[in-house]
Amino acid sequence: EAPPFEVIVVNDGSRDPKVREILDARAARDPRLRAIHQANAGFVHAIRAAADAARGRHLAVMGAGDVSRPLRLARQSAALEADPGLLAVGCWYEDRAPDGAGGWRTLAAHRNAAPAGPADLHVRNPYAHGEVMIRREAYEAVGGYRTFFKNSQDADLWLRLIERGRLGQVEETLYERRIFA
Repeated sequence: EAPPFEVIVVNDGSRDPKVREILDARAARDPRLRAIHQANAGFVHAIRAAADAARGRHLAVMGAGDVSRPLRLARQSAALEADPGLLAVGCWYEDRAPDGAGGWRTLAAHRNAAPAGPADLHVRNPYAHGEVMIRREAYEAVGGYRTFFKNSQDADLWLRLIERGRLGQVEETLYERRIFA
């Protein structure tokens, strides 16, 4: 039986051979983890490689170093399953930074509402990107992340998705965006 989720990590050309060694060893021990190794191509190519390799109905993005709280995937997947018109869903999130004593402190709590429509997205992007889950079918229908973007690839994707359906928000803090020096 397939695991309820998979984690795909893209090694985007790390020069440290230990990265490949560690990822491959962990993937060998856990069937939920798959490692993709590629020459350095940049963030957008790496995230496209992960999305292309994924096998599930939903794609959950995650920023490197960030933390998804335990119920994130379940809550977002349930929201997408409950509403076929919902093409992607974010959640509330916090920006957190090291506190200097080995822990983390909250810098900001983001309690954004879902965008009401395309015009709303032109004014504000309610998502940090790493906390979003996308319906695979919708992602593929709009062509996924466009590789000519170096920045704002997420906002571009949201704008193309919202032309086809609604974007939602789970109004619960389920994600921590980690801010490093």
